[in-house]
Amino acid sequence: DNIQFIVFTLVLFIAFSYLFSFNTNEFSFEFINKNKPNLLSKNYIPNFTAGLTFFIAVAATNLFHQGNWQRVYAANSNNILKFSLILSSIIIIPIVFLIGFSGLLSISKNPEIFPDLAFFLIIKQHSIYISIVFVFLAISLTISSIDTLMNAISSLIIIDGKKIISSSFNFVY
Repeated sequence: DNIQFIVFTLVLFIAFSYLFSFNTNEFSFEFINKNKPNLLSKNYIPNFTAGLTFFIAVAATNLFHQGNWQRVYAANSNNILKFSLILSSIIIIPIVFLIGFSGLLSISKNPEIFPDLAFFLIIKQHSIYISIVFVFLAISLTISSIDTLMNAISSLIIIDGKKIISSSFNFVY
């Protein structure tokens, strides 16, 4: 996880530096406002519904993901847990903002683009190699999440399996 975090952070830093250096005149709210002013309007309801949907999806995913709870219970102390949650929040907020902003930028530039792929299509315009690294990292992060989930479920079965089996036999008799 630590190695993936370091590599992913470096790739994100390189990707965002590409975005800023190649799109200095386009990477701005003015560009979006000029081409698609409705995207920045407070009266544009899809902005709020998309944000709410994203928040619910992320919150629900993390709330019911056994791997996250396993990490919470494995923390050495409440102070370490609080520190790691605050640090994670500080790290994720600018990443989500920049990826969301690049989505707005992509839609302003090309309305035919799929919003889900917007960030990757902007990166692909400037460097196919960074796109390949992103795909590799996305696959490795998915595999890492699956591994964490399998470890969490197996630990639940081992720890709570005896309780479940004994309570089901008590229920039958």
